[in-house]
Amino acid sequence: MCLLPDKSIFCYGNHPGEGTAFILYPDSTVKQLSDGDPSGNMGAVYHDGFIYLFGGWNASGSPWNQAAKYELSTDKWYKICPLNENLSYVSCIPGNYGIAFVGAQSGKLYSYNHKQDIYNEIYFNFAINTHKILLQAENRVFLIESSKNIYESNSSQLSNWKIIGASQISYGSRAVYQVYFNQSCYFMDCDCKIYKFDMKSLQLKMNQA
Repeated sequence: MCLLPDKSIFCYGNHPGEGTAFILYPDSTVKQLSDGDPSGNMGAVYHDGFIYLFGGWNASGSPWNQAAKYELSTDKWYKICPLNENLSYVSCIPGNYGIAFVGAQSGKLYSYNHKQDIYNEIYFNFAINTHKILLQAENRVFLIESSKNIYESNSSQLSNWKIIGASQISYGSRAVYQVYFNQSCYFMDCDCKIYKFDMKSLQLKMNQA
């Protein structure tokens, strides 16, 4: 899922051929989207009038390299350039560099240039076969590996990362959209557990209600 500018939420899931996509509005109404068939465990992000989706599962439940975009104003889906490798459990963030994203299977961070429909590899040394989430608060960008390292970068230079700590928490297999509030980033995993990353202490904790 991902958060849209009007505070509605884009949701999607299941295997290709079985999935649905819809938008949940703040007034609790729901709109099911036409045509498109987004896969479960894709990464989704809003950018410049479109929802972009990367990776996910194929019909047999294996990672794949498909990507698509949905135009909110026309209710139409479009195929975009396939990924450089098969990825699922994808996390992504928008920015002036385009869209940055990372998947569980790869140690690479990619950027997608939506104007040229191309991908660039911008970092190479994250853990492979490990769940990861990208968090952004203004110009600070964090990548947290489940039960491994915590990295920090600047939104203007995502080719440079430094390890700033270690994550002692193993979060669920699909971390979803973030909320930034009071010097902390919050996110939720596929088990509906909520996590808090404190940007002052650089600690990741399961948030207590």
